[in-house]
Amino acid sequence: MRQQNQVVSYNEKCISYLNILEEESRERIRTNEGCIKNLLYQIKILQDTSEQEKLKIARFQDWKSQISDDKSIHKKHIEFAVSKLRQMAQKAVRDLEETVHSTFNNHDKRNEALQTSMSAISELGEEILTVTRNLDLENKRKFGEIDNVIKTGILQSCNEIEDVLNQHISDTIQEVDTLIDITSSFDDTYRKFVEDVKDTITKQVLEKSVPPKHAGDTPIRKELRIPSIDPTAPREILLEKFKVSLPETIENPEDVIWLDSSGEGID
Repeated sequence: MRQQNQVVSYNEKCISYLNILEEESRERIRTNEGCIKNLLYQIKILQDTSEQEKLKIARFQDWKSQISDDKSIHKKHIEFAVSKLRQMAQKAVRDLEETVHSTFNNHDKRNEALQTSMSAISELGEEILTVTRNLDLENKRKFGEIDNVIKTGILQSCNEIEDVLNQHISDTIQEVDTLIDITSSFDDTYRKFVEDVKDTITKQVLEKSVPPKHAGDTPIRKELRIPSIDPTAPREILLEKFKVSLPETIENPEDVIWLDSSGEGID
């Protein structure tokens, strides 16, 4: 009866240890789930940020394309204006020639007036070309500045995306390392718990009182089998494995040997 009470006491201690371990395991699982949810949330934010940056870049490209189209249209307007000015200058020359011919009878005076008029028209044409050229250069400068702004904006956005990605990758690696450390610590705690339970049962069995040995009795080696522990096994199986049944009589504590699931003795 005393031995049975001791076995019940051992089983109660084992169950108590398992309950504590189970609660710790659940706490670890909740912590891990929280870390995983946080990682998934950070990844979602990163994906949204990446999509927003892609939209910005797309808008930059559309803007650049629109500016390029506007520049092409503006160039056509300039070419059209120059063509019109040229036609007007040519018409002015013809009108001037007719006026000179009809006004001056003297050949020398007529040529002089014509030459003066042609010089004035030439100067006007040069001025028109200069203004047009300067306008074109100014447009090129402005469009160049706009191109630089677009390129700088795109490059800056890409750099920001890369920085965010690198930071999230670093944070993710750190979170994973933390999870690995937590898991490793849990495994160490579990192994220590199993060893403590085994040592406690061994100590209690070897220290319990043994009935006196009768003369002529042959010593009997008793075997107390403790199965190997699978840390991933369900709680019910673990409890079942810890329900140890002691022999009714143990003549010598030294005769008690521990066997693992393979039948090998445990020192």
